[in-house]
Amino acid sequence: MHQNLTPAQRQLSDYLSGISQRCFHGAEWIMNVEYVAWDALSSGPRSFGWSRITAEDTQELRRLARAAGAWLLFDEVTRETAVPLAQWPAVFEEAQRRNRELLDE
Repeated sequence: MHQNLTPAQRQLSDYLSGISQRCFHGAEWIMNVEYVAWDALSSGPRSFGWSRITAEDTQELRRLARAAGAWLLFDEVTRETAVPLAQWPAVFEEAQRRNRELLDE
């Protein structure tokens, strides 16, 4: 984990992992956490698994993403992969287009 990530990107990765662990009882990186967390930045706090992504989470995620200049995507080969913030909305939209259930719990 954390290969090829800057220190700021590692902090974002750790925070996303923490949300995953809190919401799914120890799952280090539950499938689609990066998409659900991104959606919460614009939609607001939401249920996720057995817990919630809170307003405090969204504030911290926003701060960490700005500091990292990226959002993270989990890939089976590259693991956590930084995507520049300017490119992430297109990645997010394409993922939603391919999988209408992407944001379902």
